[in-house]
Amino acid sequence: YDEVTTEFAYAEGEGDRTLNWWRDAHAAFFKAECDELNIDWHEQRLLVLEHFKVVYPFE
Repeated sequence: YDEVTTEFAYAEGEGDRTLNWWRDAHAAFFKAECDELNIDWHEQRLLVLEHFKVVYPFE
């Protein structure tokens, strides 16, 4: 979580595309997921981040 980059936050395209917005928007989600799994939430939690490339445009 704390290693997410400004470039990733921008590329995700949500909100105002800033890292601060991304963190604010996702912190509650990740905390809720951790609570459901009965694990501690912390900002050093590892995430898997993916980038997708569109190879065939939708028309």
